[in-house]
Amino acid sequence: LAFCRKHIHWLGDYALFMALKGQFGGRPWQEWEEDIRLREPAALRRYRTLLKDDIAYHKYLQYLFFKQWAALKEYAAAQGVGLIGDIPLYVSMDSADVWSNP
Repeated sequence: LAFCRKHIHWLGDYALFMALKGQFGGRPWQEWEEDIRLREPAALRRYRTLLKDDIAYHKYLQYLFFKQWAALKEYAAAQGVGLIGDIPLYVSMDSADVWSNP
């Protein structure tokens, strides 16, 4: 729960997006049903209920990744190795970032 609270600004939309990708067979969000493609509030509520287990799963995967990444950075630092993260300049059109920020 602490992880979810800390990352509330992106985690919910990301997990919903990933669950929807599964629901729609991996198709780009531009090919999803219109109501969810346009993020209509009723559709968001409906899919959050329908896909609640998948959403929880994707949140858990992010928790595991962050935990493993932190452990790796700590281990590398103890060995005198610095790790650098890389942020892409452009985001993919078929991404949670684009879909959740129209």
